[in-house]
Amino acid sequence: SKTMRKLNKFFDVEELDKYGKDMLKLIERSYNKLDQMPVIPQIKPGHVKNQLPQYAPEQGESFEAIFEDTENIIFPNLTQWQHPKFYAYYPATTSHPAVLGEMFQTAFSHPGFTWYGCPAASELEELICDWSAKFLSLPEQFQFSSIGGGFIANTVTDAIFLTIHTAKYQKMKELGIDNRDPRVLKMVAYISDQSYHLSLIHI
Repeated sequence: SKTMRKLNKFFDVEELDKYGKDMLKLIERSYNKLDQMPVIPQIKPGHVKNQLPQYAPEQGESFEAIFEDTENIIFPNLTQWQHPKFYAYYPATTSHPAVLGEMFQTAFSHPGFTWYGCPAASELEELICDWSAKFLSLPEQFQFSSIGGGFIANTVTDAIFLTIHTAKYQKMKELGIDNRDPRVLKMVAYISDQSYHLSLIHI
């Protein structure tokens, strides 16, 4: 621990152990009463802000105080996406393995934007993308092991944005035009009115 403190004064493994357990207990308590919460909090704009300091504290608050605010102010005023009666968008998007995975990723903060940036993350992403292609019975060319490949998007929004623009780029290649060609401005994408609403922004 003393060695870690020398490397990074903001990472204290003893505090992580102590307050990490407290946070897990807080999550457990909150999740166990999730079905008793309203799906959408019955509040007006400003309700949460008015319960919190209007200026950033000059000194950091204790974890006990932060956990208390989290449990009593933040959690009750969330839109409860994990609620059994939440039917909008894409409900139940998390799991306890996802929480544990986020803990490891956050602890070591390894952005895998290149192979050298993080070999393990880059190769794991490639492997899981190939697993997904095989699971969906996609042609072999969709796999990294062939001529294809993919990536794991951070959000649905990112995925839709890149899908739309990849289709646009492919059509431009077929037509032999580039971004300076006025025909680019006439391109249209047809989507269902039942699709994710941010799709409309990306077109």
